[in-house]
Amino acid sequence: MDGSSDRSASEDLATPEAASTRTAEETSTAQLAQTNSTRELGLWLLALHSFLNLRNHPLGESERAELLQRDFAPETRVAQQTLRRCLRLLLTLRPDEIVPASNTPPTLASDDGAAKSERLAPLVEVLGDAHGLCEALLAAPRVSFHAWGSYSRLLARELAQVDAHTSLMLNARAQSLLDQQPELFTLTERLTPDALGADMHTIFARLALMLDELHFVGETLRRDAPLKQTLPLFTLVHEEARTLIDLIERRALSADELSISARTELDGVSYAVGMELCKVFAHELVGLASLRDPTIIYARIENAHGLLRDCFQQITVALAQVFDPAFDGARLFQTFHTRLEQSLVLRSDLWMLLEHVRRMEQEADQPRPLTPLLARLDAFQASSMAHLMFKDWEAFERFVHELKEGKDPTELKSALHRFGTFLEALFSQINMRAVLADHPFDYATSIE
Repeated sequence: MDGSSDRSASEDLATPEAASTRTAEETSTAQLAQTNSTRELGLWLLALHSFLNLRNHPLGESERAELLQRDFAPETRVAQQTLRRCLRLLLTLRPDEIVPASNTPPTLASDDGAAKSERLAPLVEVLGDAHGLCEALLAAPRVSFHAWGSYSRLLARELAQVDAHTSLMLNARAQSLLDQQPELFTLTERLTPDALGADMHTIFARLALMLDELHFVGETLRRDAPLKQTLPLFTLVHEEARTLIDLIERRALSADELSISARTELDGVSYAVGMELCKVFAHELVGLASLRDPTIIYARIENAHGLLRDCFQQITVALAQVFDPAFDGARLFQTFHTRLEQSLVLRSDLWMLLEHVRRMEQEADQPRPLTPLLARLDAFQASSMAHLMFKDWEAFERFVHELKEGKDPTELKSALHRFGTFLEALFSQINMRAVLADHPFDYATSIE
């Protein structure tokens, strides 16, 4: 076989032009990876900072009342995991290859490699010492409220004195802003007066940052990695969301030039964010740091992540459409329409299932086979059930098992009634999804 073509290809690859192209591609790939690592490190440092403040933690009324008696060992372990993650990311960075965002402060952007190494060294030292202090705290029988408070204040004070810590956090905020679709921020530049455009730019940027933080939670869920380590990301979202509400209520809503539609939408945003924060941080995530059952932990994290992500995405699109009615949410979020379609199908299927269960309950005294209902349940489990939150799967499957095992008519009627009540509550939850806000359910056309 003639090897001339192989030799020709090899020679082409060996030309200076080809080598230059490969070098440029490899450099671009390395820079992208480095940028992502720098951004991730900055976000985790922001998350650590927020986690040190108990005001950002998910606490119910009973937890707040018992703070002085509480053992903070679970929170200390989460802080230690976050420190370990930051150290791993920090030690994998090559200071001479850090690729900053265009508006990154010059502390990390303009130094040469040696200067950057010197600048990062104090951060490595502070994080390493803090990790060791966690070990010492966890060696005690319990971590008291005062011990946790002293540790948090000490670490926050030490980090505030490290320039690299501040630079990396600012870099994370800047890159989160730059990573969004440019159409969204171009929209704010067209707004008049300039003060309105600036306020909306800040609101969109805050929403973008929170969605960026939730992206890392979603990645952790997909990888099936340890989930308690996402708590600092949630506390960061909590802090950022309260700042967003404050911005809207104190500044944006007080602007004289705001239209009625924009004022109404912003007022609704403030209310919606407050409601979702209450669901997540006063209920869903309360006590998570102390939980041991991985199934419950996964279900709670998944639900909290879904509630906040859907809320922030829906708000972003709704606000954009106030100023540009033709704005398409899919331009920002690739899964926006997909989740809408899934939710529409899920809601319809749940309603059909609920109607069938109700009829079976009413006719339970008559000898009728369960086969059609069981076939429907099997079909639902094989299709639409995938769009339910994980936390609802177990209860649904338990009811199905109970129906399949039920023999006595009285027991069957009771099981159908309880299952119907469960489906009705589930349907109501799905119907309240943010993505369905503009798609009211048509009960009349949904009856078989």
